[in-house]
Amino acid sequence: SVVGARVFVRSNQELRIGTNDTERMRIDSSGRVGVGTSSPAQLLHIKGDNSTSGYLSPGLTIEQDGDGDAAINFLLTGAKRYLIGVDNSDSDKLKIFSDDNGDFSGSGITIDTSGNVGIGTQSPSQILSVGSSTGRTFTVNQGTSNKTILDNDYALELRSNNGYQLIH
Repeated sequence: SVVGARVFVRSNQELRIGTNDTERMRIDSSGRVGVGTSSPAQLLHIKGDNSTSGYLSPGLTIEQDGDGDAAINFLLTGAKRYLIGVDNSDSDKLKIFSDDNGDFSGSGITIDTSGNVGIGTQSPSQILSVGSSTGRTFTVNQGTSNKTILDNDYALELRSNNGYQLIH
């Protein structure tokens, strides 16, 4: 006995859903879903063809209407997780994290509501704050000769074509 409602296409055909006599969504015979396209290229393909910008342009809205986070999770082989979203429990900061727990407790990039960016820190205090508890090296390259390096000993090295100066 079948419980609940089902919609099937039993042959090797697509399922089309429309309004106002126009196709709006399609599930092709391989299970790919297209919204605004009749030829989805991925498992979910969203396409728009208008010139509207901002929140009315074609896209995806993820809304949290409670105390949780609004986030997109990327899970690789069931083990490695990456998140991008708004951390509601941390002053609504936008975060991009590698996080196996799915709760923004890992390390990554944080943008606070004033526009400060943190790499390796969840509390950026300047336009760009870089922090690490593991002694990583920070390098800015321009070509192969002009470099700025901040290393484990917290020295700042400025290089140019004429040599370099070490600033402690």
